[in-house]
Amino acid sequence: ELNSRLDQRPEKWVICFRDWPLEPSANYHGPTAIDYPACLQLIETRVRPVRESLELTTSWNRKLRTYWWHFGQFRWAMEDALKGKQRALALSRIGAYVIVCFVPTSYVLSDRLTVFALEEDWSLAVLQSSIHHDWAWQYGTTNLSLLSYSPSACFLTFPLPSPSERAELNSIGSHYDRLRREFLYAQNTGLGDAYRLFHDRQNKTKALNEFRELHAQMDQSVLKAYGWSDIPTGHDFWEVKGGPRFTLCDAARREVLHRLLELNHARYAEEVAAGLHDKEKLKKAKAEKAKEEKAQAEKSAPAPTVPTAQTGFNFDAPAAAPARLSTPAVAPAPANSTADAVLAFLRTAYGAVGKNEIVERTGIDERAFKGVIEALKSEGKVEQVGEKRGAKYQVTDKGRKGN
Repeated sequence: ELNSRLDQRPEKWVICFRDWPLEPSANYHGPTAIDYPACLQLIETRVRPVRESLELTTSWNRKLRTYWWHFGQFRWAMEDALKGKQRALALSRIGAYVIVCFVPTSYVLSDRLTVFALEEDWSLAVLQSSIHHDWAWQYGTTNLSLLSYSPSACFLTFPLPSPSERAELNSIGSHYDRLRREFLYAQNTGLGDAYRLFHDRQNKTKALNEFRELHAQMDQSVLKAYGWSDIPTGHDFWEVKGGPRFTLCDAARREVLHRLLELNHARYAEEVAAGLHDKEKLKKAKAEKAKEEKAQAEKSAPAPTVPTAQTGFNFDAPAAAPARLSTPAVAPAPANSTADAVLAFLRTAYGAVGKNEIVERTGIDERAFKGVIEALKSEGKVEQVGEKRGAKYQVTDKGRKGN
Protein backbone atom coordinates (compact mmCIF):
# COMPACT_ATOMS: atom_id res chain seq x y z
CA GLU A 1 0.00 0.00 0.00
CA LEU A 2 2.86 2.39 0.72
CA ASN A 3 4.22 2.13 -2.81
CA SER A 4 1.08 1.08 -4.68
CA ARG A 5 -1.61 3.51 -3.51
CA LEU A 6 -1.80 7.04 -4.83
CA ASP A 7 -2.15 8.55 -1.36
CA GLN A 8 -0.20 5.88 0.60
CA ARG A 9 -3.22 5.40 2.87
CA PRO A 10 -3.78 1.91 4.32
CA GLU A 11 -6.80 -0.07 3.19
CA LYS A 12 -7.31 -2.01 6.43
CA TRP A 13 -8.28 -1.05 9.96
CA VAL A 14 -7.05 -2.72 13.13
CA ILE A 15 -8.04 -2.58 16.79
CA CYS A 16 -4.97 -1.75 18.84
CA PHE A 17 -5.11 -1.38 22.62
CA ARG A 18 -1.35 -0.88 22.81
CA ASP A 19 -0.13 -2.03 26.25
CA TRP A 20 -3.30 -1.01 28.09
CA PRO A 21 -4.63 -3.29 30.83
CA LEU A 22 -8.05 -4.82 30.39
CA GLU A 23 -9.66 -2.90 33.28
CA PRO A 24 -8.71 -0.12 35.71
CA SER A 25 -6.94 -0.95 38.97
CA ALA A 26 -5.94 0.87 42.13
CA ASN A 27 -2.50 1.53 40.64
CA TYR A 28 -3.55 2.50 37.12
CA HIS A 29 -5.88 5.27 35.98
CA GLY A 30 -5.00 5.53 32.29
CA PRO A 31 -6.93 4.21 29.28
CA THR A 32 -8.05 0.58 29.34
CA ALA A 33 -9.50 -1.83 26.81
CA ILE A 34 -12.88 -1.88 28.54
CA ASP A 35 -13.25 1.86 27.83
CA TYR A 36 -14.05 0.82 24.22
CA PRO A 37 -16.73 -1.86 24.61
CA ALA A 38 -17.68 -2.24 20.93
CA CYS A 39 -14.07 -2.89 19.93
CA LEU A 40 -13.49 -5.13 22.91
CA GLN A 41 -16.58 -7.19 22.09
CA LEU A 42 -15.14 -7.92 18.64
CA ILE A 43 -11.85 -9.01 20.20
CA GLU A 44 -13.71 -11.09 22.80
CA THR A 45 -15.72 -12.99 20.19
CA ARG A 46 -13.27 -13.23 17.27
CA VAL A 47 -9.75 -13.12 18.69
CA ARG A 48 -9.90 -14.53 22.19
CA PRO A 49 -11.02 -18.04 21.14
CA VAL A 50 -8.07 -18.25 18.75
CA ARG A 51 -5.63 -17.04 21.37
CA GLU A 52 -6.94 -19.50 23.97
CA SER A 53 -6.50 -22.39 21.53
CA LEU A 54 -2.72 -21.78 21.40
CA GLU A 55 -0.53 -24.40 23.03
CA LEU A 56 1.45 -23.10 26.01
CA THR A 57 4.71 -24.35 24.54
CA THR A 58 6.43 -20.98 23.99
CA SER A 59 6.67 -17.71 25.88
CA TRP A 60 5.15 -15.99 22.85
CA ASN A 61 2.05 -18.19 22.96
CA ARG A 62 1.73 -17.69 26.70
CA LYS A 63 1.92 -13.93 26.17
CA LEU A 64 -0.78 -13.99 23.49
CA ARG A 65 -3.07 -16.11 25.67
CA THR A 66 -2.55 -13.99 28.79
CA TYR A 67 -2.99 -10.65 27.02
CA TRP A 68 -5.57 -11.78 24.50
CA TRP A 69 -6.87 -8.22 23.95
CA HIS A 70 -3.47 -6.85 22.88
CA PHE A 71 -2.45 -6.37 19.26
CA GLY A 72 0.06 -9.21 18.89
CA GLN A 73 2.63 -7.58 16.66
CA PHE A 74 2.66 -4.09 18.16
CA ARG A 75 6.17 -2.64 18.56
CA TRP A 76 6.59 -0.84 21.88
CA ALA A 77 10.09 0.49 21.13
CA MET A 78 8.81 2.14 17.95
CA GLU A 79 5.85 3.59 19.86
CA ASP A 80 8.29 5.24 22.30
CA ALA A 81 10.53 6.52 19.49
CA LEU A 82 7.57 8.13 17.69
CA LYS A 83 6.04 9.67 20.82
CA GLY A 84 5.28 13.37 20.27
CA LYS A 85 5.79 13.17 16.49
CA GLN A 86 2.97 13.78 14.03
CA ARG A 87 4.62 11.92 11.16
CA ALA A 88 7.58 9.69 10.37
CA LEU A 89 9.41 8.43 7.32
CA ALA A 90 8.62 4.92 6.10
CA LEU A 91 10.27 2.69 3.53
CA SER A 92 9.18 -0.63 2.04
CA ARG A 93 11.81 -3.07 3.28
CA ILE A 94 12.09 -4.99 0.00
CA GLY A 95 11.91 -3.31 -3.39
CA ALA A 96 13.71 -2.23 -6.51
CA TYR A 97 14.07 1.36 -5.33
CA VAL A 98 14.77 3.18 -2.09
CA ILE A 99 11.54 5.17 -1.72
CA VAL A 100 10.79 7.02 1.51
CA CYS A 101 7.68 9.02 2.31
CA PHE A 102 6.01 10.57 5.34
CA VAL A 103 3.17 8.70 7.06
CA PRO A 104 1.08 9.70 10.09
CA THR A 105 2.33 8.19 13.35
CA SER A 106 -1.30 7.34 14.19
CA TYR A 107 -1.06 4.41 11.74
CA VAL A 108 -0.23 0.89 12.94
CA LEU A 109 2.70 0.29 10.62
CA SER A 110 3.44 -3.08 9.04
CA ASP A 111 6.50 -5.13 9.93
CA ARG A 112 7.32 -5.06 6.21
CA LEU A 113 8.24 -1.40 6.56
CA THR A 114 11.37 0.26 7.87
CA VAL A 115 10.27 3.25 9.94
CA PHE A 116 12.54 6.20 10.70
CA ALA A 117 11.64 8.34 13.73
CA LEU A 118 12.27 11.50 11.71
CA GLU A 119 9.64 14.10 10.85
CA GLU A 120 11.68 17.04 9.51
CA ASP A 121 11.78 17.78 5.78
CA TRP A 122 15.59 17.54 5.70
CA SER A 123 15.33 13.83 6.51
CA LEU A 124 13.33 13.15 3.33
CA ALA A 125 15.89 15.09 1.29
CA VAL A 126 18.76 12.99 2.67
CA LEU A 127 17.15 9.55 2.70
CA GLN A 128 15.53 9.97 -0.75
CA SER A 129 18.78 11.24 -2.27
CA SER A 130 21.01 9.24 -4.56
CA ILE A 131 23.66 9.48 -1.83
CA HIS A 132 21.63 7.33 0.57
CA HIS A 133 20.33 5.15 -2.28
CA ASP A 134 23.88 4.20 -3.31
CA TRP A 135 24.92 3.51 0.28
CA ALA A 136 21.91 1.22 0.78
CA TRP A 137 22.66 -0.74 -2.39
CA GLN A 138 26.32 -0.99 -1.40
CA TYR A 139 25.73 -2.41 2.09
CA GLY A 140 22.22 -3.88 1.98
CA THR A 141 21.31 -7.41 0.88
CA THR A 142 20.54 -7.65 -2.83
CA ASN A 143 18.91 -10.26 -5.02
CA LEU A 144 19.10 -9.47 -8.73
CA SER A 145 17.04 -6.26 -9.09
CA LEU A 146 15.69 -6.16 -5.51
CA LEU A 147 17.16 -4.60 -2.37
CA SER A 148 16.43 -5.90 1.11
CA TYR A 149 16.88 -2.78 3.25
CA SER A 150 18.38 -3.64 6.63
CA PRO A 151 18.25 -0.73 9.13
CA SER A 152 21.39 -1.99 10.91
CA ALA A 153 23.42 -2.25 7.70
CA CYS A 154 21.93 0.59 5.64
CA PHE A 155 20.82 3.27 8.12
CA LEU A 156 22.63 2.92 11.44
CA THR A 157 25.94 2.93 9.57
CA PHE A 158 24.93 5.82 7.31
CA PRO A 159 26.48 9.09 8.55
CA LEU A 160 23.85 11.82 8.32
CA PRO A 161 24.86 15.44 7.68
CA SER A 162 25.82 17.32 10.85
CA PRO A 163 22.89 18.91 12.74
CA SER A 164 24.10 22.41 11.88
CA GLU A 165 23.76 21.68 8.15
CA ARG A 166 20.42 19.87 8.15
CA ALA A 167 18.18 22.95 8.38
CA GLU A 168 19.42 24.10 4.97
CA LEU A 169 17.82 21.00 3.44
CA ASN A 170 14.33 21.60 4.82
CA SER A 171 13.29 23.83 1.94
CA ILE A 172 14.23 21.49 -0.89
CA GLY A 173 12.96 18.47 1.06
CA SER A 174 9.55 20.11 1.41
CA HIS A 175 9.55 21.20 -2.24
CA TYR A 176 10.49 17.70 -3.42
CA ASP A 177 7.76 16.12 -1.31
CA ARG A 178 5.15 18.53 -2.69
CA LEU A 179 6.18 18.19 -6.35
CA ARG A 180 6.33 14.39 -6.07
CA ARG A 181 2.82 14.31 -4.61
CA GLU A 182 1.55 16.51 -7.45
CA PHE A 183 3.22 14.15 -9.94
CA LEU A 184 1.49 11.12 -8.39
CA TYR A 185 -1.94 12.73 -8.65
CA ALA A 186 -1.30 13.96 -12.20
CA GLN A 187 -0.23 10.47 -13.29
CA ASN A 188 -2.82 8.72 -11.06
CA THR A 189 -0.17 6.30 -9.88
CA GLY A 190 1.62 5.12 -6.74
CA LEU A 191 5.21 5.66 -5.70
CA GLY A 192 6.45 2.36 -7.12
CA ASP A 193 5.18 3.03 -10.64
CA ALA A 194 6.27 6.68 -10.41
CA TYR A 195 9.91 5.72 -9.82
CA ARG A 196 9.77 3.11 -12.59
CA LEU A 197 8.89 5.97 -14.91
CA PHE A 198 11.48 8.19 -13.25
CA HIS A 199 14.30 5.72 -14.03
CA ASP A 200 13.09 4.84 -17.56
CA ARG A 201 15.23 6.66 -20.11
CA GLN A 202 12.50 6.21 -22.74
CA ASN A 203 10.06 8.36 -20.78
CA LYS A 204 11.02 12.01 -21.15
CA THR A 205 7.83 13.97 -20.61
CA LYS A 206 8.00 17.52 -19.30
CA ALA A 207 6.70 16.44 -15.88
CA LEU A 208 9.28 13.65 -15.60
CA ASN A 209 12.14 15.90 -16.69
CA GLU A 210 11.14 18.46 -14.04
CA PHE A 211 10.98 15.67 -11.45
CA ARG A 212 14.47 14.46 -12.42
CA GLU A 213 15.89 17.99 -12.42
CA LEU A 214 14.58 18.59 -8.91
CA HIS A 215 16.04 15.27 -7.77
CA ALA A 216 19.43 16.29 -9.16
CA GLN A 217 19.18 19.64 -7.34
CA MET A 218 18.32 17.80 -4.12
CA ASP A 219 21.36 15.53 -4.52
CA GLN A 220 23.57 18.58 -4.99
CA SER A 221 22.07 20.23 -1.90
CA VAL A 222 22.74 17.09 0.15
CA LEU A 223 26.34 16.98 -1.04
CA LYS A 224 26.69 20.66 -0.10
CA ALA A 225 25.40 19.85 3.41
CA TYR A 226 28.25 17.35 3.73
CA GLY A 227 30.71 19.97 2.42
CA TRP A 228 31.29 18.00 -0.79
CA SER A 229 30.22 20.50 -3.46
CA ASP A 230 33.48 19.76 -5.28
CA ILE A 231 32.13 16.43 -6.55
CA PRO A 232 30.75 16.72 -10.14
CA THR A 233 27.50 14.76 -10.00
CA GLY A 234 27.08 14.00 -13.72
CA HIS A 235 23.38 13.11 -13.36
CA ASP A 236 22.10 10.95 -16.21
CA PHE A 237 20.88 7.43 -16.87
CA TRP A 238 23.56 4.99 -15.71
CA GLU A 239 23.73 1.22 -15.42
CA VAL A 240 24.23 0.45 -11.73
CA LYS A 241 23.61 -2.33 -9.22
CA GLY A 242 19.91 -3.14 -9.58
CA GLY A 243 19.57 -1.92 -13.15
CA PRO A 244 19.49 1.40 -15.04
CA ARG A 245 18.93 4.45 -12.84
CA PHE A 246 18.80 8.22 -13.19
CA THR A 247 21.57 8.93 -10.70
CA LEU A 248 25.15 10.08 -10.12
CA CYS A 249 27.81 9.16 -12.64
CA ASP A 250 30.16 6.26 -11.80
CA ALA A 251 33.05 8.47 -10.69
CA ALA A 252 30.83 10.57 -8.43
CA ARG A 253 29.19 7.49 -6.94
CA ARG A 254 32.55 5.91 -6.08
CA GLU A 255 33.83 9.13 -4.52
CA VAL A 256 30.67 9.65 -2.48
CA LEU A 257 30.80 6.09 -1.12
CA HIS A 258 34.48 6.53 -0.26
CA ARG A 259 33.85 9.77 1.66
CA LEU A 260 30.81 8.36 3.44
CA LEU A 261 32.88 5.42 4.64
CA GLU A 262 35.60 7.74 5.91
CA LEU A 263 32.99 9.83 7.71
CA ASN A 264 31.49 6.69 9.22
CA HIS A 265 34.91 5.73 10.65
CA ALA A 266 35.51 9.24 11.98
CA ARG A 267 32.09 9.41 13.68
CA TYR A 268 32.63 6.01 15.29
CA ALA A 269 36.03 7.08 16.66
CA GLU A 270 34.40 10.18 18.17
CA GLU A 271 31.67 8.07 19.79
CA VAL A 272 34.21 5.67 21.28
CA ALA A 273 36.20 8.60 22.68
CA ALA A 274 33.01 9.99 24.22
CA GLY A 275 32.24 6.62 25.88
CA LEU A 276 29.09 6.06 23.83
CA HIS A 277 30.02 2.42 23.24
CA ASP A 278 30.81 1.67 26.90
CA LYS A 279 28.14 -0.94 27.73
CA GLU A 280 28.36 -0.53 31.51
CA LYS A 281 28.09 3.24 31.29
CA LEU A 282 25.12 2.98 28.91
CA LYS A 283 23.40 0.49 31.20
CA LYS A 284 23.83 2.77 34.21
CA ALA A 285 22.55 5.81 32.28
CA LYS A 286 19.52 3.84 31.09
CA ALA A 287 18.71 2.75 34.63
CA GLU A 288 18.97 6.31 35.96
CA LYS A 289 16.74 7.61 33.16
CA ALA A 290 14.12 4.95 33.88
CA LYS A 291 14.04 5.90 37.58
CA GLU A 292 13.65 9.59 36.69
CA GLU A 293 10.80 8.81 34.29
CA LYS A 294 9.08 6.63 36.89
CA ALA A 295 9.34 9.34 39.55
CA GLN A 296 8.01 11.96 37.13
CA ALA A 297 5.12 9.71 36.06
CA GLU A 298 4.12 9.07 39.68
CA LYS A 299 4.26 12.78 40.45
CA SER A 300 2.04 13.72 37.49
CA ALA A 301 -0.32 10.72 37.54
CA PRO A 302 -3.83 11.91 36.57
CA ALA A 303 -6.89 11.34 38.68
CA PRO A 304 -9.31 8.63 37.52
CA THR A 305 -11.57 9.80 34.73
CA VAL A 306 -14.85 8.54 33.35
CA PRO A 307 -14.39 7.53 29.67
CA THR A 308 -16.44 9.45 27.14
CA ALA A 309 -18.93 7.71 24.86
CA GLN A 310 -17.31 5.77 22.07
CA THR A 311 -17.93 6.84 18.48
CA GLY A 312 -19.35 4.30 16.09
CA PHE A 313 -17.29 1.96 13.93
CA ASN A 314 -18.37 0.73 10.53
CA PHE A 315 -17.55 -2.94 11.11
CA ASP A 316 -19.35 -5.65 9.19
CA ALA A 317 -21.48 -6.66 12.17
CA PRO A 318 -22.66 -4.41 15.02
CA ALA A 319 -21.84 -5.67 18.48
CA ALA A 320 -23.35 -4.86 21.84
CA ALA A 321 -21.14 -4.03 24.81
CA PRO A 322 -20.42 -7.01 27.02
CA ALA A 323 -22.20 -6.97 30.35
CA ARG A 324 -19.16 -8.44 32.07
CA LEU A 325 -16.04 -10.04 30.67
CA SER A 326 -14.98 -13.38 32.06
CA THR A 327 -11.43 -12.25 32.84
CA PRO A 328 -11.28 -11.02 36.45
CA ALA A 329 -10.30 -7.50 37.36
CA VAL A 330 -6.84 -6.79 38.75
CA ALA A 331 -6.90 -6.74 42.50
CA PRO A 332 -5.36 -3.71 44.23
CA ALA A 333 -2.09 -4.27 46.03
CA PRO A 334 -0.87 -2.49 49.17
CA ALA A 335 1.74 0.07 48.19
CA ASN A 336 3.86 -0.54 51.31
CA SER A 337 4.62 -4.18 50.44
CA THR A 338 7.65 -4.94 48.30
CA ALA A 339 6.19 -8.22 47.10
CA ASP A 340 2.86 -6.58 46.28
CA ALA A 341 4.65 -3.80 44.38
CA VAL A 342 6.38 -6.41 42.20
CA LEU A 343 3.14 -8.32 41.72
CA ALA A 344 1.23 -5.14 40.80
CA PHE A 345 3.83 -4.29 38.17
CA LEU A 346 3.83 -7.79 36.67
CA ARG A 347 0.04 -7.68 36.38
CA THR A 348 0.27 -4.73 34.01
CA ALA A 349 3.49 -5.76 32.23
CA TYR A 350 3.33 -7.10 28.69
CA GLY A 351 4.52 -10.69 29.04
CA ALA A 352 7.62 -11.85 30.92
CA VAL A 353 10.13 -9.21 32.03
CA GLY A 354 13.64 -9.39 33.43
CA LYS A 355 15.09 -8.50 36.81
CA ASN A 356 16.51 -5.12 35.78
CA GLU A 357 13.21 -3.85 34.41
CA ILE A 358 11.32 -5.01 37.51
CA VAL A 359 13.80 -3.25 39.81
CA GLU A 360 13.74 -0.07 37.71
CA ARG A 361 9.96 0.11 37.40
CA THR A 362 9.11 -0.74 41.02
CA GLY A 363 12.00 1.04 42.73
CA ILE A 364 12.62 -1.89 45.09
CA ASP A 365 16.04 -2.56 46.61
CA GLU A 366 17.97 -4.77 44.19
CA ARG A 367 19.34 -6.76 47.13
CA ALA A 368 15.81 -7.76 48.12
CA PHE A 369 14.81 -8.90 44.64
CA LYS A 370 15.85 -12.55 44.90
CA GLY A 371 14.02 -13.16 48.17
CA VAL A 372 10.87 -11.40 46.95
CA ILE A 373 10.72 -13.20 43.61
CA GLU A 374 11.39 -16.60 45.20
CA ALA A 375 8.59 -16.01 47.71
CA LEU A 376 6.15 -15.10 44.91
CA LYS A 377 7.22 -18.19 42.96
CA SER A 378 6.72 -20.45 45.97
CA GLU A 379 3.22 -19.02 46.42
CA GLY A 380 2.45 -19.82 42.78
CA LYS A 381 1.81 -16.17 41.91
CA VAL A 382 4.81 -15.70 39.61
CA GLU A 383 6.50 -18.09 37.20
CA GLN A 384 10.04 -17.95 35.81
CA VAL A 385 10.76 -18.17 32.09
CA GLY A 386 14.35 -19.01 31.15
CA GLU A 387 17.40 -19.58 33.32
CA LYS A 388 20.27 -17.59 34.85
CA ARG A 389 20.93 -14.30 33.02
CA GLY A 390 18.12 -14.97 30.58
CA ALA A 391 15.55 -15.46 33.34
CA LYS A 392 12.33 -13.46 33.10
CA TYR A 393 9.21 -13.43 35.23
CA GLN A 394 5.49 -13.21 34.60
CA VAL A 395 2.36 -13.31 36.71
CA THR A 396 0.35 -16.54 36.89
CA ASP A 397 -3.44 -16.86 36.89
CA LYS A 398 -3.30 -17.16 40.67
CA GLY A 399 -1.22 -14.00 40.95
CA ARG A 400 -3.51 -12.14 38.57
CA LYS A 401 -6.57 -13.01 40.64
CA GLY A 402 -4.87 -11.92 43.84
CA ASN A 403 -5.45 -15.23 45.63
